[in-house]
Formats: sequence, structure tokens, C-alpha cells
Amino acid sequence: MIESACNKFLADAKARQLREGSLRKYRKLFKQLKAYCGVRGIALLNNLTTDELLAFRSTWKNSNLSVKKKLELLKAFFRFCVSAKLIPDNPAEGIKPPKVEAVLVMPFSDVEMTKILKACDEQQSGRGENRAAQMRALVLVMRHTGLRIGDACTLARERIKDVVLTLRTEKGGTTVRVPVHPDALAALNGIPHTPPIASGPGSRNGALS
Repeated sequence: MIESACNKFLADAKARQLREGSLRKYRKLFKQLKAYCGVRGIALLNNLTTDELLAFRSTWKNSNLSVKKKLELLKAFFRFCVSAKLIPDNPAEGIKPPKVEAVLVMPFSDVEMTKILKACDEQQSGRGENRAAQMRALVLVMRHTGLRIGDACTLARERIKDVVLTLRTEKGGTTVRVPVHPDALAALNGIPHTPPIASGPGSRNGALS
């Protein structure tokens, strides 16, 4: 049964200690797959042929890059099903990913950064009395450290010592160690009701939370 195969895959993924973000993507994919199969009247895993999976893929309302990544998840699921001897062959193996055009991403210009910081300073305090200062600090920390937004939002003060940020990233699981730019440090210290972060050696304080 498709339901049983999905549950077995998720149980194995948890045993392999996949990150919650990855598990969430698989759960979303399985929800879509089961909804599609419900409409098509498909209950058994071995009835999911390559043609059916191509039709399933055609229902995805994603960009080419998202389709490519989702297809990788689908193929991983069916590789598991083959290795667990739930089906003899992988019906997703021969499905080609869409063409993805590389997009050149350029950093914000000084004019754009001025506008972004101005928008931060104009934030209303309805969602928290320190919102403007927090938004400014978030933007400058991301700009000068390269952290993803999730890592920046959950950045703890003790992660900054002697003006150096040390953090194990949530998504990649890699350790980042980078000096904190004076502008970012000033923004962090500009958040009211938080202890200051020292700007030289010997600091015992850390940052955002």
C-alpha cells in the first residue's frame, strides 16, 4: 500500500536522523502523492508506473528549480522502496529533471541598502516594541555574515565572542566562524533592553536573542 510505504520511509528517515526540514519536505510530497492517488483510485505502490508519476509531476505548480528538487525527493523515496523490496523496479528512475537556468545573483547596491535600512527604521512597534531595531540588526547581520535568514533569526547572543560569530548552521550542519562587521555590531547593540556586545578582545557576551 502507498500509505504503508510512505510511513516506512518516514520511519527510516527518522532513524537516520534526517533534519526536520527534510522530513517536512517528504511529508508534503507524500501528502500530494496520496491526494493524487486518491483521485486516480490508486492504492498499491506497484500501480505507480512511470506514466503515472509523469502525470503526477504535471500537477506540480512549482518553478523548474523546485520541480527538480521535488523530483529528487520522489526518486529517493522509490529507491528506498526498491531496496526494501516493496517493488522490483524504480518507476521514477528514468524521469528527467527540468532544465534550470542559472541566475546570477548580485548583492544589493548602496542605494538599495539605504532604502532597505530606511524601511527597517520605519517599522511600527505593533509586533514588538523593539521591532525597528531588531529588523535593522537582522538585515545587517545577514548582509555582513552571509547567514541564512533562519540562522540569523535564531542567533543567540553567546554566539558572538571577541567580535567573532561562531555558529553551526541549521541546514548545512557546517560551522561558520566570521568576524562581525562594526555596522552589524552597532545594530545589535542598538536593540533596547539587551546587554551590549563588547567591540574588542575579552568580550564574554554574545547577540540577537
